[in-house]
Amino acid sequence: ARHFEIRSGGKLTLIGLDLDGRKEDGGSNFVKTFVRMDTDDSTKVDLFVYNCLMHNSKEQAIKGYYKTVIDTVVISNCIIHDITKEGILLYESSGNGPAVHYAEIENCTIYNTGREAIKSDGNNPVMRINHCTFNNCGGSGKRMVYPNGADDAIIKNSLFTNNTYSSFAKIFG
Repeated sequence: ARHFEIRSGGKLTLIGLDLDGRKEDGGSNFVKTFVRMDTDDSTKVDLFVYNCLMHNSKEQAIKGYYKTVIDTVVISNCIIHDITKEGILLYESSGNGPAVHYAEIENCTIYNTGREAIKSDGNNPVMRINHCTFNNCGGSGKRMVYPNGADDAIIKNSLFTNNTYSSFAKIFG
């Protein structure tokens, strides 16, 4: 189950929402992903998320799916927490991951994720991470932020706390 899915040519803006992935208050996580971007052609999608709370998901809060072309992702003034896997996933393990052109995460707090708070891989996205707080993300075997393949990544004015892995962020161009 997912709350929102963006398909070919779609543009989605979310403002001021509380997205809770549980079936009921105090219940177990039910929603797999709150927002999934999924195209099977070269048509671009855009996602803008402002002032939202996303919590208690079985997998990710936001996911760019297999072969999706994402022009712009902007996530601002949001809180993402208690996510079983990655908070924001712009990566696909098959090697045919989404092509992300621009990703901006600003003034966000991400905590209690089982894997990376933010993960991308390949396709040379421009990534901007500014004024964010990352706490207890990644567990013992994952980094908090992993913008792999981003030739132009800027991470600034942010706090990284409570990670047991040897590095908070790893960047390869």
